[in-house]
Amino acid sequence: MGDDTWITITNRKCSRKKTPSHQPHPSPNFPQSPRRTTPSEADISTLESTIRTHRARFKSTTFSQDLTTILERALRHRTSPETEPEIDHAVCLALGSLSTENLELARRSRWQFVAFLEMCDILCRSYEVGMAGGRSSEGEAGGGMGMKMVAQDPLFSELDQRVLGRFGVEVVEGSGAEGFVTERSFLYAPFLEQGVLLGEILKGRDPLLYVGVAPGAMEWWVENRDCTGEYGDLVEEFGKRRAVTELPGDFEFGGTIFEGLSVCWRSIEDEEG
Repeated sequence: MGDDTWITITNRKCSRKKTPSHQPHPSPNFPQSPRRTTPSEADISTLESTIRTHRARFKSTTFSQDLTTILERALRHRTSPETEPEIDHAVCLALGSLSTENLELARRSRWQFVAFLEMCDILCRSYEVGMAGGRSSEGEAGGGMGMKMVAQDPLFSELDQRVLGRFGVEVVEGSGAEGFVTERSFLYAPFLEQGVLLGEILKGRDPLLYVGVAPGAMEWWVENRDCTGEYGDLVEEFGKRRAVTELPGDFEFGGTIFEGLSVCWRSIEDEEG
């Protein structure tokens, strides 16, 4: 993956069919690379304060309560102290810029980032671990080993990177974030282009927990491009080993921001069956 854009892996066996009027999952976060300017401390503090305000509002929503229930149920059904490792990395891909001049995209990305932080908190509480790197997702001093949060998006501005850092999230530039996607990872990829998701991120990798487009939407993408072979096999393998629950469609402060996303986790029942 390059520094300025996500590069889609092409497959000569894939040809694009006519795209229907409704697509199950849009990719709105890739207009152009941001300008690289040094942000002022005032700009950093303002955006940080906005994110903290969003977090407080998010916690009060029914959506947040439903999200907590879904994740806790997933972990109860998944976690086995004897055989299942703890999640040690939370990987956020294709978030979009929190500071883009496009206010609608900035609004979407900020709420998506807040959801990522909240999910990381839920996981840490469930595993009774802290955040690695000495800071919590609240930006407060932490300590000890725990779950490390990393993020990558070519659209991140310098301001975005500084603010993510204040919430304990390490920004990975260039290619490399996919290296954190392992069987002990939580992968959050709300708007990652499907060719990149399948061809670069999930290929040969098996995250314990994944939040993004569901296997059914992946299958739709493969069929829409008339793909055979590798992509189809990957989606089939990924889907048959996962339990899936859709996120609620309505979000009190953001409408359809989370529409089309699902929580997917490795299923003990499927592995034992």
